[in-house]
Amino acid sequence: MVAFDKPLLLKKSSEDTNVILGDKSPKQKKEDLSNGISRFGGSWRSPSYLNSYLLSSNILLEQGLQKDCLDDIGLPLFYLQRHTTELLIKRLLSWIYEIGDMRVELKLENHGVPSSKERRLFETGHTLNKLLNDLTKNLKMFDFKEPPDELVAIVNKITTHEKTETWARYDKSRKKEGEVLKVIKHVESEISIPIVEIQQLLSTSIAKIVFRFGENGSYEEALHDEWLNLARLSGHVG
Repeated sequence: MVAFDKPLLLKKSSEDTNVILGDKSPKQKKEDLSNGISRFGGSWRSPSYLNSYLLSSNILLEQGLQKDCLDDIGLPLFYLQRHTTELLIKRLLSWIYEIGDMRVELKLENHGVPSSKERRLFETGHTLNKLLNDLTKNLKMFDFKEPPDELVAIVNKITTHEKTETWARYDKSRKKEGEVLKVIKHVESEISIPIVEIQQLLSTSIAKIVFRFGENGSYEEALHDEWLNLARLSGHVG
């Protein structure tokens, strides 16, 4: 079943990071801060990966602007932005693929189902433009709106720069072309990446897309409503 981020189950204050639902005692907070410990996990302390990566990229960008070191933090920030984008696309894919599975289970008109190749990419792949293409194709197949323009713009800006999906993690990678294994150097010449613009697009995309209980108007809302209706019909939820 689709896994909801626990921080989204309850409405919290506007100051909260929406990464972890449960709080720690003031004493534990003080001790952890003093000892340099990050504490999370368990039923009510499970982190939202999407919100955690978004928060981390926001903080890193803030520090880069304050300390005038955008060049120095460009690669790790770009990686955080890229991974947040991947999590967001796969979040939407998880809805649409499960909707497709339940339509098949209920023997409803399904307009086709996601292919095994698409499912493999979802499970193990990291190529953003291919994931976005699969998302757009399946949304159309199931009569949902196309993803917001901001999400498309992020993918275009990221994939313009990365030669491979590991571009921001390593200085080179290997790719087989025919029988030849070629070494691809990732940054052979100077480039400029609009990391501030990408972050703004990312924040806007998440604000537009992510469904929160008790709130209306998100892109995910129609996906959630269809999933919930089918889940009730198939007996997956009460």
